[in-house]
Amino acid sequence: MVATDALAAPTSEATPSVLPVGLTAGGFAVVHAARSRGALRVSMSAPDGDSYVAIVCAHDGARPAVATSGSLDVFVENQGQGDTPTNERHGLSAMALVTVLGPSEAELAGLSTLTERHASPELTQAQ
Repeated sequence: MVATDALAAPTSEATPSVLPVGLTAGGFAVVHAARSRGALRVSMSAPDGDSYVAIVCAHDGARPAVATSGSLDVFVENQGQGDTPTNERHGLSAMALVTVLGPSEAELAGLSTLTERHASPELTQAQ
């Protein structure tokens, strides 16, 4: 499943302590993480230069995510509408990322669901 807001600018909020720069998940490391438009936007990079952006949202049963754990969903941005295949390496990393985040769910309280982000005018504008 895909988040479709690749051009959304992150807010100025600092990288959450649950995702410090350099933290690894599935062979990719966190380069930057910040709240953006109600979600957590996480830039990930592998040693070979491959990179992707993960979007962490509150769990939403209406939108199947690449990875889900408890109250969190992780989507991979790939400019699709939900029908674009996810790069396998990115998907495996997203699955590892949601596992890393699992114990810190409480620190990520207040995230929007992907459906809320797409339905809310104030969340659909880049902040």
